[in-house]
Amino acid sequence: ISLARALAVRPSILILDDTTSAVDLETEKHIQEALQNLDYSTTKIIIAQRISTARTADRILILRDGRIVEEGTHDELVAAKGYYSELVKLQTGEA
Repeated sequence: ISLARALAVRPSILILDDTTSAVDLETEKHIQEALQNLDYSTTKIIIAQRISTARTADRILILRDGRIVEEGTHDELVAAKGYYSELVKLQTGEA
């Protein structure tokens, strides 16, 4: 409900903190599709633990111990074979 309320005001910036962590994968997919198909322009900052949430982002920042340790698109970060790539392997079996 809080996500629906936030979207109803058509914000120019939307910050979502682990919004999909407590939902099943099907619901997460519907939320992601809704966010990608908004009929207005908004900057979305999404804090996520699931690779499935992060992989479609224009830009991904990886934080460890409060510092940015990697930055790029999903494909760039997987190709770099760093921490993000390890997370992808653990969560999806890919990479």
